[in-house]
Amino acid sequence: MINFIREMKDNGSYKIFFISDSAATIDFGNVIDEQINTNVITLFNYLLQHRLDGMIEAIPAYSSLSVYFDFNLLRKRIPQQKKVYEWIENELHKLMRFDFTGHEAEKNLVRIPVCYEGEFAIDLHSIAMQKNISIQEIIHLHSSRKYRVYMLGFLPGFAYMGEVEERIAVRRKIEPQPILAGSVGIAGKQFQKWKKGARCYLAIKEKLNIQKWLNSYSTNIKAGSGGFNGRALQKDDVISFKEKKEYKKILKNNDLVILPWKADIVWSKKPIERIVVFFGNEWNKLTEESKNKFLNEPFVIGSLADRMGYHLQGTLRAKEDGELVSSAVSFGTIQLLPNGELIVLMADHQTTGGYPRIAYVVSAHLPFLAQSQPGDKIYFRLTDQEHAEDLLLLQQQHLLQLQNACKFRLEEFFNTANVNN
Repeated sequence: MINFIREMKDNGSYKIFFISDSAATIDFGNVIDEQINTNVITLFNYLLQHRLDGMIEAIPAYSSLSVYFDFNLLRKRIPQQKKVYEWIENELHKLMRFDFTGHEAEKNLVRIPVCYEGEFAIDLHSIAMQKNISIQEIIHLHSSRKYRVYMLGFLPGFAYMGEVEERIAVRRKIEPQPILAGSVGIAGKQFQKWKKGARCYLAIKEKLNIQKWLNSYSTNIKAGSGGFNGRALQKDDVISFKEKKEYKKILKNNDLVILPWKADIVWSKKPIERIVVFFGNEWNKLTEESKNKFLNEPFVIGSLADRMGYHLQGTLRAKEDGELVSSAVSFGTIQLLPNGELIVLMADHQTTGGYPRIAYVVSAHLPFLAQSQPGDKIYFRLTDQEHAEDLLLLQQQHLLQLQNACKFRLEEFFNTANVNN
């Protein structure tokens, strides 16, 4: 393990690229290789026990490891003359010189019962036709070997396994398809088991009596988990508070009191007419014509738009049609689908993806994009990592001022109310 990492360092056979303003990927190539994956997992285990300063989490994939950092925390700790992205890149290069002995993962053998009956195996017949092989032979080839779990990603419990026998390997579908929990799918040599404003937000003073799921109180509707019974709120739902407090005197026996406070939520000095992005790792896979189109023509948010992702109407072309192994993605990743359309990953995005990542929306512009809705036109404008960080810092300074102002007003309101009562 140690020699392998050092060999990669010496040969320059790994590279570091950013997938957001404060998240970067250590990439060892677009390959599915058991030894490389073993090294990625070992590196991941090392980071779990020797966390980098400001590290939020790390996501291992087939042949890459992505590390996410707390931008605000790092900005306070590193010298002002140094950019956060420069510090991150330097720390990851230093990481690659460490000794990872003793952090290899233990192996366990898990047996998964699978049903190949027609009503469940909806694509089995088409695979048989495509590969010119009998259904019985597909079942035999698929079930007669051991598979390695290379990574967990996309959604909780989603295992990427491989490698599939070459005779039954098929490409991903052109468009993403709805999948039932427990389904087993083939994607190349991989296969997976699937386990003006458009929005406003309500801030609640007291804590709601709901349980955390994966260290979060939010609801993942598609997974049917988290939040309140794993679903959207409905009329007549009642959610209690963890602690009961009396506010009748403060409200003077009214159901509510509207406070005459207003705040400017716009932090940008100029009107934001274009969503700012920086290049993704697969930007150069686009044709020159498609690059110009991306930066100069509008894209319309399609009807498939939710907190997981926005599909954009408008077609781009890649220079070549090649498969990518799945790796980590981030809020704001712009992926090129096989049919030429784009999808922008939003707040509830999956953790990993296998489509080309042509660009990333800078963090400071994600709220503007999130307030868009189906039918809206959006334009993109290119920037670099340094300017993306400057925008984020400007936004964070505004939010901090807003937070302090709200805190002061609320304390003043409650203190005055308590004195009068």
